[in-house]
Amino acid sequence: KTVDRNKSMSTEQLQAMDAEMAKDPQSDIYWLQRFTGARLQEIAGLRKCDFLIKNDYKCIAIQPHEGRGLGTNGQSGGLKTSNSLRFVPLPSCLDGLWKRLQAQTDEPAFTRTSKERTWGENYRRRQRDASIRLKLPTGTHAFRDTIHQALIDDGAHPDVVKMITGKKLSISDYLHANLNNMKETIERYAEIRPMAISQEEHLS
Repeated sequence: KTVDRNKSMSTEQLQAMDAEMAKDPQSDIYWLQRFTGARLQEIAGLRKCDFLIKNDYKCIAIQPHEGRGLGTNGQSGGLKTSNSLRFVPLPSCLDGLWKRLQAQTDEPAFTRTSKERTWGENYRRRQRDASIRLKLPTGTHAFRDTIHQALIDDGAHPDVVKMITGKKLSISDYLHANLNNMKETIERYAEIRPMAISQEEHLS
């Protein structure tokens, strides 16, 4: 699947969304999607133990677990493909969020809200409504298109970008060779698409 340039957002558009979604009751889902380009169900289905240290980096581990599994095997809200299994280093601007959510328990990081059938279902609706209000690209997939387009235009290696967003198989192959590259690339993205300054305190 190719990147939809019409859904790639500028820094100004992302920062407008920052200000809007900082008020959301599940704003942590927004920040994680915003800076990793991960699919909504990948983020919304994280457990607290999936916030871990890997190769000295604060990461999230996107992996199947009971109640989530792989969507290809029929589980509601499961991971989409085998490429979805990966570690994603987080940018330093999310250190406060990582510390707040990390724990040695398989408790969900984001509990399902009323009448949700799949992970993040109600959040998806609220995020779409916010996009419409701001006249921005709708759908959480816009974050994937934005991170791909921004980093490729900035000269990042396409394979590293694909490892970050789960378009390229990675979990057994990249740990020693490419996790450092992923961390550097994600930090670069945080530089070229920084969060609204007023929201930094909100994350700590």
